[in-house]
Amino acid sequence: MNLIQLFVFVILMALISSPIERRLREKLNVQRKKGWFVHFVHPSQTVLEIFLLFLFIFSFFRYWDEHTLLIVFAFLIALDLLRAFMHWKFERSSREWVIHLIYANFITILFILLFFLQVF
Repeated sequence: MNLIQLFVFVILMALISSPIERRLREKLNVQRKKGWFVHFVHPSQTVLEIFLLFLFIFSFFRYWDEHTLLIVFAFLIALDLLRAFMHWKFERSSREWVIHLIYANFITILFILLFFLQVF
């Protein structure tokens, strides 16, 4: 997979997931936190997400041509599962964790679908 295909795929995923997130937040009555980035609920979440990001960057450049899409999907799934766990553990009443679990499932289903369509 070349860089242009990866860029187009990420843009399409963002365009698809944005209305889904808006609808989920309305349905679950979860308010969006102020700011552009994620709302960290515990200091350990920050450390773990930075570790995941460094692991992703290292893997991305190490296995660039062979497993690019697999690395991207693994990172996104791990990140959403980590965020879901942290929100469930420390802010259970906000139900933000449900949205992150749904996103992790959405990404997993998309990964399986692309795998069986032999996109990569």
